[in-house]
Amino acid sequence: MAFELPPLPYPKAALDPHVSAKTLELHHGKHHAAYVKTLNKLIKNTEFERMRLEEIIQASSESAAHRKVFNNAGQHWNHSFFWKCMRPSGGGKPEGALAEMVERDLGGLDRFRESFIAAGMDRFGSGWAWLVVEAGKLAVISTPNGEPPMVSGRHALLACDVWEHAYYLDYQNRREEFLAAFVDHLANWEFAAERLELQGEGSYTAARAYDEAVGRHVRSGRSDEAALAARRAFEGPEGDALRRAEAEGRRHSRGEDRRAAAAAAAGSRVEGEGSYSAARHARSGKQGSEAAAAKSAVEGSKGAEHRRAEAEDRTRSKGEVSGARSQGPGARKPRS
Repeated sequence: MAFELPPLPYPKAALDPHVSAKTLELHHGKHHAAYVKTLNKLIKNTEFERMRLEEIIQASSESAAHRKVFNNAGQHWNHSFFWKCMRPSGGGKPEGALAEMVERDLGGLDRFRESFIAAGMDRFGSGWAWLVVEAGKLAVISTPNGEPPMVSGRHALLACDVWEHAYYLDYQNRREEFLAAFVDHLANWEFAAERLELQGEGSYTAARAYDEAVGRHVRSGRSDEAALAARRAFEGPEGDALRRAEAEGRRHSRGEDRRAAAAAAAGSRVEGEGSYSAARHARSGKQGSEAAAAKSAVEGSKGAEHRRAEAEDRTRSKGEVSGARSQGPGARKPRS
């Protein structure tokens, strides 16, 4: 799919005087737009064309042959993220859980400010300064060129671009002043807090890594071998054993074991009675402890006697015996 340049979340002049409209016009409208255009050209008619942006970044991150794809995909993601990290009248202090983590993990807001500015200043050449979640704790890091934190398993909360095109029109070579303005007047702590909540719902990076591993396994051809081995096991003795276990489980779930136990209970209590009520009791579903003996009795000579007794009792209860005698051989015919 073709990627598009996202609109800025505020007017171009909204960040004045800390970032000018002219800087945003060039940074967003020229530099970011160029990354998007180049990325679309590089991925056309390739394996990357149908991938999401994050998938492209992960898939190309360790490939020297796809370094251009990685650089432009990473810069597209980084810039799309960066615009949301700033807002008019930003800066100030984080709140809630994020504020607690800044205090706990970074030593407070002042220490965070020092660490963040230092990370941006220590990045030689071009790159990014980040506030991230790493192994459940906040950390301040920097990455080179267009590398997003996700490739190293980190979850981004805030970012500041320290490529010269991000600040040179407004600050010339005063990168430190730009970083201080970002923290003090532009940082969007509400957006960072939203990102922190997303981190709590699970690791997108871990999910993508799992998806990558599945893809590599399929492409390796080993999945076909595994499928063939599974089919052989299913059709062989192991599969037969599984099917027997499955049938046994279904039998128990239908209550057949309870009915067998009921037959045992009835057989132990009604022996010698020969009555229809006893046979009916054997089918009542009440459990007993002599299922095997009852089954043997029902299927043998005793069972035949019980069934004959049952039939005779039903016949008597319906009056069919007396009717049969009145109409049988030797009966007296009514006089005409």
